[in-house]
Amino acid sequence: MASPTRAECESLDARDPLARIVNEFAPGEPGWLYYDANSIGAMPMSAHRALGRLAEEWRRLRRRGWSDADWLDGPTRLGNKLAPVLGAEPGSVVVCDSTSINLYKALRMALALRPEREKIIAEDGAFPTDLYIAGAAARDHMAGGTLVRVDDAKALGDSIDADTAVVLVTHTDYRTSYRHDLAALVTRAHHHDTLVVCDASHSAGAVEVGLAAAGVDLAVGCGYKYLCGGPGAPAWLYVAPRHQAHAESVIPGWMGHADPMAMLPEYEPAPGPKRHLAGTPPVAGNTLMETALDLWKDLDPQAAFAKHGALGDALINTIEDLPKPRPMLAAPRDPARRGGFVSFRHPEAHAYVRALERAKIVASYRAPDIVRFGLSPLYHRYIDIWTLGDRLRTLQMERTES
Repeated sequence: MASPTRAECESLDARDPLARIVNEFAPGEPGWLYYDANSIGAMPMSAHRALGRLAEEWRRLRRRGWSDADWLDGPTRLGNKLAPVLGAEPGSVVVCDSTSINLYKALRMALALRPEREKIIAEDGAFPTDLYIAGAAARDHMAGGTLVRVDDAKALGDSIDADTAVVLVTHTDYRTSYRHDLAALVTRAHHHDTLVVCDASHSAGAVEVGLAAAGVDLAVGCGYKYLCGGPGAPAWLYVAPRHQAHAESVIPGWMGHADPMAMLPEYEPAPGPKRHLAGTPPVAGNTLMETALDLWKDLDPQAAFAKHGALGDALINTIEDLPKPRPMLAAPRDPARRGGFVSFRHPEAHAYVRALERAKIVASYRAPDIVRFGLSPLYHRYIDIWTLGDRLRTLQMERTES
C-alpha cells in the first residue's frame, strides 16, 4: 500500500481519541524524531511537579514521610494502576526492583511450585539476560534444574513435556518484534501442567499483553520503555491470583512481611503479590513512574493498542514506498503479531542508524542487520510518520548520490 499523505495523517490526528494525551508529554529537542525502541520513553509533563512535591515532602517530613506520606504504598498502588494496561487482575501486580531481579524471582517461584520437575524451556534467541537468569534459576533450584534452549517459537511449544516445570517466553522478540500468541502457548503448557513465565518488556504500554485472559502464571517487565517511567524506572512483577497463596518469597525482605514495622524475628509473608517485595521502595523512581501511569487513568487501553497497530501499518507502508534499495521488513506484517516496535533488515544496519541520527532521527540497531523503530500510542502522532518518511526519502537520495 502507498504511504499516507500529509493530509491523511493530519486527518487521522484530528480524529484520534488519544490526541489530547500527546500534549501531556514534554517535547524533546527541537527537530528530533525519537523512535528508539530500547531506551527511554518520553517524559510526562507532570514529572517535574511530582518530583517537586516529593522534594518538599522530604524536606518537611524527613523520616515521617514513611508514615505520613504514601511512600510505602507505592509498589502496590502503582501495581493496581498498571494492571489494566497489562490485562491483569486487580491485586496481582507490584512495581518493584528490576526486570532481571523479578525474572529470577518468578522463575524460582515457578520451579518451587513444580518441585518434582527440573526443566526450564526458553528460546535460544531470547533476550540474553533472560537466558543468563534462567540458567542461574535452574542451577539454584534446590532439586537441581536444567535450562533447555530451543530454536524458535514453534519449538518452544513443541518441546513441552511432562518433565517441563516452566516455559519462559519473551512476549515480543527483541529483534524481529514477533509477538507470541500467549493464550495458545499457555493452553499447550497447562495441558502438561507446566507453568508459563512471560517477559513483556517490549510489549507493556504499547500493545495488548492480556495476562489474565491468556492464563499466564507469572510475568515481568520493565517500566522505562513504553510505560515511560523514566531512566532506571522500577520494573513490575505479576503473580496470577491462583498462585498467590502458594508462591513463596524468593527474597523474604521486610517489605514483604505481613507486618513490616513489627520487626518480628520470624518471616510471615504478606498476602497477595506484596509478599514478593524485598527492600525499601525507590520512592523517587516510583514518583516518576506514577506520573506516567496516571495518564492511563481515563484511557481505554484497547484504543491505545489499536492506534499502535495503525501507526505501525503506516510506518511499514511509508518505508516500503521508498525507492530501492530500502530497508526490508523483518517484523510481522500482521499488527496482532507485532510488539512495541517495527523492525527492518538492512545490510549496513549500524551505519544506517548512524546516518539516521545525522538526519535527527533516533532509531535503534540490533546485530547483525536490524533497524528498529519504536512507537508509542500515547505520544506519537500520525504526522510524525509522514515527517519520518519525508526525511527518509531525503536521506536515501543523499546516500544514493554519494
